[in-house]
Amino acid sequence: MEESKEKISFKVFGLDCAAEIAILKNVLSGKEGIKDLEFNILNSQMTVALDPVQISSEEIIELIFSTGMNAIPWEERALEPKRSFYERYEREILTGLSGFFLILGYTSHYYFHPNILDIIGY
Repeated sequence: MEESKEKISFKVFGLDCAAEIAILKNVLSGKEGIKDLEFNILNSQMTVALDPVQISSEEIIELIFSTGMNAIPWEERALEPKRSFYERYEREILTGLSGFFLILGYTSHYYFHPNILDIIGY
C-alpha cells in the first residue's frame, strides 16, 4: 500500500534560533505520520511532510503549542493581528534603555569621582 505524503507549512511564533529547531525536532520527529521537517528561521517557517491519514495539521499545532511556541498555517499568517510598536520592537527598546542607563551610571560616577583611585578607596 502506498503512503500518501503531503507538505504543510506553518508560521511558528518563537522560532528564531537553532535551540527552538532542536526542540521542535525532538517533539515532532518521532510522531507517527510525520515524514520530514524543514525549517526557515528567517521567516519563522516550518514545513512538515506528513501522511494526512495518520496526523492532522491541528494535531501538529497542538504539539508545537506544547513546546511553548505557537503556530498557524502558513496561508493564515496574513490574518494574524497587527502588533503594536512596543510588541514588535520590545527587545531593541529594552536593550537601548539598558545601554543608556549603563552609560548614565558611568558618567555620573565619573562626575562625582573623577579620580580612578577614589573608586578603589585610596
